[in-house]
Parts: sequence; C-alpha cells; structure tokens
Amino acid sequence: QGNFYITYTYTDNNKCVNSGSTILVINDVPNIITKDTNLCSTDGAYKLNGSPSGGTWRPLDPNDQKALSGQLETYFDPLVAAGSKTVSTHFLIYKVENTKKCSSEDTMMITVFKTPVVAAGTYGPYCAGDADVILGGTPSGGVWTVTQGSAACLSGDKTSGFIFSPQKAG
Repeated sequence: QGNFYITYTYTDNNKCVNSGSTILVINDVPNIITKDTNLCSTDGAYKLNGSPSGGTWRPLDPNDQKALSGQLETYFDPLVAAGSKTVSTHFLIYKVENTKKCSSEDTMMITVFKTPVVAAGTYGPYCAGDADVILGGTPSGGVWTVTQGSAACLSGDKTSGFIFSPQKAG
C-alpha cells in the first residue's frame, strides 16, 4: 500500500529517448475475519458475524440463499439449510468494502448436524408401593434426570441403565 512513482522510458530507432512518469496509489484492502462453526439443525436462527462489521453475506451455493434472512443483520437458519440430511456443510462468503472502494472476502464454513429425534416413552400411572420401573428412551444412550420432584427416586447411568423407584417417590 502507499504511493508508487513509476517511470516509462522509450527509445526509438534513432536512439532518441524520452520518458513519462506517473503515480500509482495502492490502497489497503480490509482484513476480514470470519469463524467456522458447527450447529445443530434445531438451534434456531444463528446471527452471522464478520469483522469488520458492515459487510454483506452471500452463499457459495445459491440453494443456501433460502437459509439466510435479515436486513440490518444476517441470520442463518440451520433447519432450513439441513433439510433431511444428517450432516450438511454450507459455505457463506462475507464481503467488506472500505471507504477507498477496495474490497475483500472471506469464506465461513457452517456444518449442520441433524438433531436426533428423542422419545422418552410413556409410563404409569403407578402407586407409591409399586416395583421399580426400568426406563428406556430412544435412541439409547441418553441420560434421565428428574425435572420435578425428588432426584432420589432415580438411579442408574448410561452404562447400567436407569431405574425409577415409585417407592422412593411416594
């Protein structure tokens, strides 16, 4: 960047020499920073951030345009982008133009993972003196927690399985 003074010299067939000079002004381009990210399909609208602010976002793949929204700020919808895919990768280009009309671009990669469908099943009703209930959810490998009531009625772990005790609950 800066001013560059250059000279053009020409010699004709008669050995006559002449030259002309000019100045080339080279302006700096914006230094852009974007950050790749991973999202789950049900995370909701993700606000796109690029530095410096004030740039514009566009998808590398025109099909991803439907996942972008917003006017003053741009949001990416992972559910729209993922569709039915288990894993999808999306590339978004962030462009910034400075006051000298010089521009620069950076590409951000967003990987979207399809959020699993979880089912807890149905149980009960039970009486306070009933036997322990073996809990099972799908997909297997999840963790059970008590969100209302005493946690003492729930025992187990992912390896051994989870048991709910109506006796301890009562």
